[in-house]
Amino acid sequence: MHYDAEALAQKINAQLREAKKELELKAFENQFSPLVESGMINSTLGK
Repeated sequence: MHYDAEALAQKINAQLREAKKELELKAFENQFSPLVESGMINSTLGK
């Protein structure tokens, strides 16, 4: 089975970008969730 290396690289890069966005979002949520839970920030933020 022969893969087009360029297409494969683009697919992997796209998946990495998606994963990075997910991680950044999670980190952002983790950073702010204590403030939300304590009521300092309206919990509708980012929903």
